[in-house]
Amino acid sequence: MVKKLLGVKTYRLSPEGSDLDDMITATENQIRLGHDHLIMSFHSPTVKQGMTPYVSSRDEQQVFIDTTVDFIKWFKGVPNTEMITPASILRAGGHYAKQHHG
Repeated sequence: MVKKLLGVKTYRLSPEGSDLDDMITATENQIRLGHDHLIMSFHSPTVKQGMTPYVSSRDEQQVFIDTTVDFIKWFKGVPNTEMITPASILRAGGHYAKQHHG
């Protein structure tokens, strides 16, 4: 309620309920604030139509997929950033943090 009274808008870095512009704005703001780690997340059932309230039609499913892919493509072009996936952590033998921060 306080955020609403002050006109503060919060963004979740997710294609669920956010459009691409909101996700980019949230990311740029977090980077500008000096945040080192950002997490883009979504509920895995959302990739299938009708499994969550975020994707109830084919059109919404396509928007979800397009937003996700477009954000990833945009983020890959952001200077001084790195995208880490669970697969990349597994390939590093689970020692990703030691290799990059130790």
